[in-house]
Amino acid sequence: MAIFTWLQSLVGGSAAETQKCYVVAGWEGCSYFSRAVCIAEALERQAGGSVRVNIQPVKQQKWWAFTSRMQKNFGVIHRTCPLVYEVPCAVQDGVESPKPVYVGGCDDLAAVAREKYAVDTSTSC
Repeated sequence: MAIFTWLQSLVGGSAAETQKCYVVAGWEGCSYFSRAVCIAEALERQAGGSVRVNIQPVKQQKWWAFTSRMQKNFGVIHRTCPLVYEVPCAVQDGVESPKPVYVGGCDDLAAVAREKYAVDTSTSC
């Protein structure tokens, strides 16, 4: 999976240890996914290096299977597009990495951007 390659690219440096890394998964053509991508990119740009994002497009035909699997992983009910979660930025050999943390959907990502990072999502996306 591309997400694991992306995580492996973050191994090392102390910056990776303090960064927050978010994954935005969704199907192309979904307006909420497009907005979440815009918010995520604005967040990464404006957070001064403390945030990294990975955009994970999923084919619409595979969305139900994807969300079913992710619901089991997170223990939540989430069927809508997009699905946003936080992953560890640094994966170190011999150290068990923390599990991904469920964030929610587009509005939840916008709230994180506003509340944690003071990113104005009302005008940028």
